[in-house]
Amino acid sequence: MKTRGTLLALLVLAFFGSSCTTMDRLNTEFEEESAQVTQMSPAERAEWEKQQHEDFMIEMKGYFDQSDND
Repeated sequence: MKTRGTLLALLVLAFFGSSCTTMDRLNTEFEEESAQVTQMSPAERAEWEKQQHEDFMIEMKGYFDQSDND
């Protein structure tokens, strides 16, 4: 019983540790991208926003096309 509890504790700790690492990486990427967008000219920013929107629409189209086949 003690071994099972120890293994469970290690699994929970590993899960939270990896989750925290992933969130740190995502936060860093977001901050870097935000800094880049802030420094863009209005024309560059408009192009970036257009590309972001197109990428989002492609992703959503793929998501909804998959769910229609179920």
